Amino acid sequence: YGGKKTMWQFLKDLAEGKEFEHQVLEIAHKEFPSEIWELNPEKKWVDIISTNNSIEVKFDRLSESTWNLFIEIECSGIPSWLNAYKDLSVYAYWTWSNLFLFNPIRLSLWLGDKRLRRVKGGDWWRVLGVLLPISVAAQLASKIIKLWQ
Repeated sequence: YGGKKTMWQFLKDLAEGKEFEHQVLEIAHKEFPSEIWELNPEKKWVDIISTNNSIEVKFDRLSESTWNLFIEIECSGIPSWLNAYKDLSVYAYWTWSNLFLFNPIRLSLWLGDKRLRRVKGGDWWRVLGVLLPISVAAQLASKIIKLWQ
């Protein structure tokens, strides 16, 4: 890992992620019009912010072939959003055809109460996550936006 192909894939994923963040920003303006949303200039824990709220955007290109969402819980041994983002307002999970909007507290409580399969993935296999079946995600999501009609 860490070879040229892996770095190329990382940069490609990063560029795609930025595009998805821009698209979710447009959706946030429509879904939550009373807020003034912007991309987080500090790029620390969340991608999109407003005065009172924040949105973390995740994308998983394999989700629709595996029928699972890969929910990150740890990266390089450090707890991820599940443990660290207590003030996160919306957890947005982008698949090829849907955008799942989750209340992070509800999702965190549900995940913490279940024994889901833990797997390694992400950049250079540094990320530990759980596999959440899309059928369950559909029940837990506060809203699902169809991206391709």
